[in-house]
Amino acid sequence: MMSIVDPAFQIPSNKRMKKIIIEGYQNAVHELKKLITNTCETASLTTDLWTARSKHGYIGVTLHWLSTDFKVYDCLLCLERMPYPHSGENISTFLQEKVREFNLEDKIICVVTDNDSNIIKAINLWDGVERCYRRK
Repeated sequence: MMSIVDPAFQIPSNKRMKKIIIEGYQNAVHELKKLITNTCETASLTTDLWTARSKHGYIGVTLHWLSTDFKVYDCLLCLERMPYPHSGENISTFLQEKVREFNLEDKIICVVTDNDSNIIKAINLWDGVERCYRRK
């Protein structure tokens, strides 16, 4: 198709495309960290775990906050494969590492979860953070 649109266009190699995607991701994370630093005083998380048809576990974590000028922010912090076992300890460790990665220590006040026992335990292990629940 590109040879029809512009015969002079050279299609980048797989290696080049991978590099472009990685650089774009790194830039986006850097910009998100700046935005959080400049606008976030307190925040909440929403998280969920599930098992795909491939039998691999995944976790999604979304960050929510309100800036001092009352602008609402919501962003997906991660959607990653979560290795087994999905124990409360492992989930709590994962969430707290993600919070540290984005410099959110002492900013998280609440985590919205479902009522699965492992996620309840994970949040109960996290000092100073309250768990709110959503119904399935």
